[in-house]
Amino acid sequence: MTEEQLKGLSALLDEKIHPLQSQLDSQGDLLTQLVKMVAGSISKLDNMNRDIAGLIEGQERQDRILELLSARSIEQESVLNKFKNL
Repeated sequence: MTEEQLKGLSALLDEKIHPLQSQLDSQGDLLTQLVKMVAGSISKLDNMNRDIAGLIEGQERQDRILELLSARSIEQESVLNKFKNL
């Protein structure tokens, strides 16, 4: 193969590779953006999970308080009924 043919072949390969390289670079940029979006979503999910855990803890505390108040109310009603019967 002559030097002229090699230059022609090299130019043809460069012509074919350039669009592929551009497409690959573009896909790399999109992938980088996607990774950043996923990382942001994971961070938001972590915050939401902490918020939900706090809400659950608060609800459990309120449930215990309601049980205690209910038991006291029943006890006080019983005491009042004893006084009424005297």
